[in-house]
Amino acid sequence: MPSYKYKNQVSTQLLATTDENIKEFNPKLVKLATIFNYGDNDLLVSINKPFSGDNSYLIIPSGIPLTWGDNEEVECNKLYFKTEEGETNFQVVGFESW
Repeated sequence: MPSYKYKNQVSTQLLATTDENIKEFNPKLVKLATIFNYGDNDLLVSINKPFSGDNSYLIIPSGIPLTWGDNEEVECNKLYFKTEEGETNFQVVGFESW
């Protein structure tokens, strides 16, 4: 029987606008797996910290998935997100605990 490292998958659909928004995961995602931008505009995301002037955020272009590898453990309590213009739909997939 296989042994799975990650269980309790969480999948959520969100809408980003030009205003900074926050999605809090409670309990936290112990493994952020994928963020997929389905919209027409670039998606800006920051994991566990608000946007600031230091440009320490990720830019996910339209139609592109940002995927972390099986052995990469990216914990996420809060996901901060926005667009530079318009709005965009996106999906976040992760795992709560193992």
